[in-house]
Amino acid sequence: MIKLIASVLIFFTLLSGCQIIEEGEVDYVRTIANSGLDARNLATCNKELYNQSELVRAGVTRECYETLFRKYTDAPQIETGDTISVHLMQAFNGAAFEWKNTSEFFGNRGSNAEIVIIANVCEQGKAGCSMSFGPSSDKNGRVIFYSNGVKALQYLNFSYLPVYGPIKYEGGPLVIQITIIELDDPSDQQKAMLKSLSSAGQKLYPPASEVLTVLDSVGSAILSNSSDDVLFRYSMTLVPNSSSDNYKSPIVAEGNYAFIRKATEKGPLETEVVDKLMFDNLTGRLVEGCSPKEDELTIKEAANGEKRAHDYSPCTLDLNTGEMYKDYRKNTYLTFQIKSGFVEKTLDNIQTFEMLLQDLNQASDEGAIKAIQAISELESQFTSRAIENALQKSFNNLEEMVRAFPRDVYGRFESEAFNLSQIYETELAKLITDCKTTKKPICQDYISEDNLEKFQFQLRRFVKDINPNPAKAVTAIIPIGLNSLSSAADLEAALVSGYQKIYNKATVEKYLAELEVVRNLSANLKSLNESEVNEAYITQRKKLLENKVFDLLTSLAYNHSTALKLGCTSIDDKCYPYLLNEDKVKITDLFNQYLTQNGVSTPQIDSSDNASLTTSLKNDKITATLNAILSEF
Repeated sequence: MIKLIASVLIFFTLLSGCQIIEEGEVDYVRTIANSGLDARNLATCNKELYNQSELVRAGVTRECYETLFRKYTDAPQIETGDTISVHLMQAFNGAAFEWKNTSEFFGNRGSNAEIVIIANVCEQGKAGCSMSFGPSSDKNGRVIFYSNGVKALQYLNFSYLPVYGPIKYEGGPLVIQITIIELDDPSDQQKAMLKSLSSAGQKLYPPASEVLTVLDSVGSAILSNSSDDVLFRYSMTLVPNSSSDNYKSPIVAEGNYAFIRKATEKGPLETEVVDKLMFDNLTGRLVEGCSPKEDELTIKEAANGEKRAHDYSPCTLDLNTGEMYKDYRKNTYLTFQIKSGFVEKTLDNIQTFEMLLQDLNQASDEGAIKAIQAISELESQFTSRAIENALQKSFNNLEEMVRAFPRDVYGRFESEAFNLSQIYETELAKLITDCKTTKKPICQDYISEDNLEKFQFQLRRFVKDINPNPAKAVTAIIPIGLNSLSSAADLEAALVSGYQKIYNKATVEKYLAELEVVRNLSANLKSLNESEVNEAYITQRKKLLENKVFDLLTSLAYNHSTALKLGCTSIDDKCYPYLLNEDKVKITDLFNQYLTQNGVSTPQIDSSDNASLTTSLKNDKITATLNAILSEF
């Protein structure tokens, strides 16, 4: 009996969960653009058949599937100055999970696993980019996917998740680290935070931004449970082309990449898996051949004895190839796509922390702000007291509005600045009256002096960041400690004026960034014209250049005409969104330099006075400028 009890105790201990590090053996293969295999005979697919296979309805065998090449296979490099992005296309979970409880074990039910995918992608040489190893290495990086309902042998429920970029490629090596972790019974709070992290982690932020620092650090803290199981881990680097052809290396190039995990077992080496696989670039999944046996109907007998045939076949429908294929489901794998050509208007002008200007994912910036607010609360240095919360909440709102550029929230910012100034002045006055000389019992309900000073320094820093030269010195506007404000109106004015200045600066930087994109596209077109590149691709890039120049000049024309109508001569509450004359001269001079560098002597933009600039930015002049630029390529 004692042995039986001991055995049962051991059994339940095992069921309770322990850490398992079983990364398996992981390697990757890649595709090359327009290179496929004929589904009929695995011969090289010709261009006509390949193009035909790009338009095949779901469930039908394609004429061609993409070939999987070794990782060091030559491929056209992504050019310096172009954009680069990384997306997680698909993931298949081939792992069997431990039972979470005895009910799952005795009921013979598959366990629902809590799965987290963490990715660290960055360009070597940029701030914050590093590759780390060791016991804590899998805790680093950004959470890009989380689900608490994953079964063994299923595809994870997502498609084409953004992992990195699109962002300007500076020509350095690309570092990629991927980890899949099964969490061991996370708490409800952890689950909620992981969902926020994965949502925010998929947003498109510059690599060195403060937002990603918060995401990475909070992700590390949440994944600190030592009983979490590591199911998959892989680190790699892609490098720019070398001038030496002596040895092959993995190139920073466009392509679909498949990372496949194989179990490590003692005994004979297992059969190689990639030789039987191809890539379906219309689904992001790996596929393999399907046998006639697998395509047979399944016969099931009902309780009344009636037999019915059910179609559970995983095979594609063969209409014209003589072959059937199915999604590959034998090993855990992930597929990523590295791509160039996604160009964002807001791409290049937010590479520094100082600006904090724009949320790159403008289509869903409201959701991003909410996620960032939820995570930022973890860093709060204030207690949960009502007074401290009111101050901190108001201050956080101001910070988030600055982060929300280029979406104009001037009205909300002005209202929140007034709200913060009034709360701060009122509560500070109470502290001075009740607590500065003789501390009354009620002081324990107020914000502490230490936390007050922390808030004051935080507020000073924020005012200086957005308004380096306010009408009054920041030290006079926000004295430290239990010292009265000179005026709540001074604080409100410094905040509102700062918003106007930083928004105006953001507008200038937006135009400079758009001009830089035009420069990079033009340089790219020159190099393409000098190489043997598909003419259709060059045409596509020329059209992109045309659109970018047109957007730049028409936007500048609208900004200029509106500023004239309003009579703008300085940054104030009505003119802050519009360029000052000196900024218009700066931008047009740089544009004229670009024209000269690319062989376009006329027509140049004349910004010597407002009337001349208005004439230079009329529709017919813009069209003439566009035609002159395109004629050089």
